[in-house]
Amino acid sequence: MTPSLFPARTWFRPVLLVLLLAACSLARSETARTPETGGAAPERSAAVPAAEGARIAHPRLDKGIFLIARQGLDDPNFSRSVILITQYDDAGTVGLVINRTLPVLAVEAVPPIARLGLDPGELRAGGPVAIDSLQLLIRAAAGMDDSLRILDDIYLISEAAALEKLLQGGVTGHALRLYAGYAGWGPGQLESELLRGDWHLWPADPAEIFSASPDTIWPKLIQLAAAQWARLAAPFPAVTHLTRRSIMAGHLTRAQPSAGRDRAFAGRPHPRCHQPANPIPHSSHAEQILH
Repeated sequence: MTPSLFPARTWFRPVLLVLLLAACSLARSETARTPETGGAAPERSAAVPAAEGARIAHPRLDKGIFLIARQGLDDPNFSRSVILITQYDDAGTVGLVINRTLPVLAVEAVPPIARLGLDPGELRAGGPVAIDSLQLLIRAAAGMDDSLRILDDIYLISEAAALEKLLQGGVTGHALRLYAGYAGWGPGQLESELLRGDWHLWPADPAEIFSASPDTIWPKLIQLAAAQWARLAAPFPAVTHLTRRSIMAGHLTRAQPSAGRDRAFAGRPHPRCHQPANPIPHSSHAEQILH
């Protein structure tokens, strides 16, 4: 019998190993390439923090999301505004404008909050609805009774009892902002404005919510949001299904002129917004400004 030229095929094993290693190396190199250019994945610019550079996916319209007014929005209530959504359900939407201030310090409006040892800065104009009502956003490791968790470690307080518990040391706060009034939309109204292009959706950022320079918030975020808008083909895939739901419920109507925005709730609370039985009291000085 002629002896085999390839005894036990011992040559095959090292060759197979080499081929497998080469295939793995090729797969890793292909993964590192970007689909647009085929080149190596670029590093993030130092001008854009990593968290901001990662915001590529569309955020969903929901509590804990920023609304950024588009450039050129002519409604005086919301021009160049950034709004943190604090409530979103079938009854409508409620939010706080985070980048407008009033000519009174928060500790002058509600003197007891000075005991917290935080610097809440000026009283913020939260929106055109119920301007004489006060709400407080606090960044804390844990929430309290009568507080509403908005985002991560950020809670909303509108009850005097919850504020009193905070003052008694029940929870340690790290940052604080006080708001007078809020913004409100009826069912389907905000969705309609989004589809019209009045707003950009953006993930809320605690650093912006508690920024000591409110005048810089909108210019910074509108630049980021507009750049993302230009990169994306479809503006609001996360809003479309909500709009269809509103249409099915008979809520969404033809978009009204911007002058009519918020008119339905002007001067009275949002029908489903939590109205505290014992609201946060404010000083007589704040009373004069708010009225």
